[in-house]
Amino acid sequence: QGGTTAIRSGPEIIAGIRLAPDGRRAVFGDEQGGVWLLDLTRGSIDVAVRSDELFSIYPIWHPDGDRIVVTSNVGGSWSLYAVDLGSRGSF
Repeated sequence: QGGTTAIRSGPEIIAGIRLAPDGRRAVFGDEQGGVWLLDLTRGSIDVAVRSDELFSIYPIWHPDGDRIVVTSNVGGSWSLYAVDLGSRGSF
């Protein structure tokens, strides 16, 4: 019935949070180019995309809810990439 719940783990800076089509999850970026997945029903946070070689930003949900689309510098040039959340971080 409403209220506010603080999420106690995760990155210091959260940017570009987007709610999943099912309303149960959210995805957001951090200040170091990582992308995180927040389960709103459990309050847990998991890494969706993280790499020392890549910088991924501006995550959005694919309409199917199983993938996200990020802007990333794979191979040194910026482009859009779909990430299957089942594979966590694979382009």
